[in-house]
Amino acid sequence: LTATTALAKDRASFLAFRRFAWRLNGVVTAALLVLVLPSVFDFLARRLLALPPEVASLAHRATVLLVPWPAAIGYRRFYQGLLIRAGLTRRVAWGTVVRLAAMAAAAFTARAAGDVAGATVGAWALTAGVVADAAASRVMAAGTVAATLRTPSAAPPTWGDVVRFYRPLALTSTIALAAQPVVTFFMGQARHPVESLAGLPVVNALVFVFRTPGLSYQEVAIALLGRSWDNLGRVKAFAALLGGLASAGLAAIALTP
Repeated sequence: LTATTALAKDRASFLAFRRFAWRLNGVVTAALLVLVLPSVFDFLARRLLALPPEVASLAHRATVLLVPWPAAIGYRRFYQGLLIRAGLTRRVAWGTVVRLAAMAAAAFTARAAGDVAGATVGAWALTAGVVADAAASRVMAAGTVAATLRTPSAAPPTWGDVVRFYRPLALTSTIALAAQPVVTFFMGQARHPVESLAGLPVVNALVFVFRTPGLSYQEVAIALLGRSWDNLGRVKAFAALLGGLASAGLAAIALTP
């Protein structure tokens, strides 16, 4: 998302970043397919993370359903970056509406199908939602893609250019997300692991609601600052306001009845 927002500005850069995105999607999906092999998943979930057997079994079924998730996320964010670059941010919001509608429809369908575990229902709903959002984003970005491909370009970015720009962005997300399995490992070793592992997603989901404005603001800063830094003061002031409101909202829930 950030890479295409910042740099996919003409035909050559668009094609270079699209090739990079497709290869990245392929590598991540292949790694996830290896992860869901019963022997590999059993080693990670039961031996390394020390999950209780019933939790590990539920987690495996849910992870299998989530195999399409990373590639769908990469596909969706690639085209959302183009929409943001073109100033069509309202379409990104409509994609979220599509995702929520698809998630709700999938969850209700799975629940009506019979006695399906909640983790399975959740994984199926998440996958259905993000795949629907990815398809919607591609449709909504069709005009932007056509215009970008018609934009003449100088020398296309090299593979090294793409990797150098993308590496710190990827590391930032990876380091932040890597904390979750580390916490899961210690909770699996602690007292009352089943109850703790059941409660943690509820807390994470609530906190994530207040994290999302900050996560989204990265693309706003890149789109509005560009290389001139003319809007730095206003962008910084809005970031402070955003952070203050999000912290106050979470504190109101956490510290009051």
